[in-house]
Amino acid sequence: MRDSRPVSTRWYRRSLTARSLWRDVAHACRLDADDPVAEWKTRAAELDRLASIANAGRRRALRFRGPGTDLEVGLFGTSRWVSAADRTTSGHDHYANLPSEDIFTTPDPDRVSGYLTIWRGRPLSDGRVVQDALRRFEDGRVVEVRGEGAADGLRARIAVDAFAVTDAGDEIPVVAGGAWAL
Repeated sequence: MRDSRPVSTRWYRRSLTARSLWRDVAHACRLDADDPVAEWKTRAAELDRLASIANAGRRRALRFRGPGTDLEVGLFGTSRWVSAADRTTSGHDHYANLPSEDIFTTPDPDRVSGYLTIWRGRPLSDGRVVQDALRRFEDGRVVEVRGEGAADGLRARIAVDAFAVTDAGDEIPVVAGGAWAL
């Protein structure tokens, strides 16, 4: 359906939206701070501290529970929690992903069991959207999908490759905030 507002009004609204989006991006990246580099160094140190605490725990698995979710994800014995902060071989600080507010580790993709529900719409590669989709896992494989929207598309992808859409086999991020705990 064509937007009936005058071109100048449409442009103005889009430019306001784009400006507010970039303002939000700048804020999330701490570019509005007096010293953004110092802010990121402080944040990176806090995330590295939290990763050290998580590594000291040496957990064999993580359990996620909530509405529509009861999922256990196993960890390798060698899994390490890290943040996006790193140092190049030449000694320069490097942040792989900004803004970064999490620490993460690699799970054992063969040790994912339980169920997980996607509540918000999630696009598939063909553009269709899956929502309210429950995925049940056994030994790292999706064995059942129930849901609305394009749940059939999700089932079709799983029929070809049971690991293709697990989202549990790539990485586990944990957002590090004030109420954060492992």
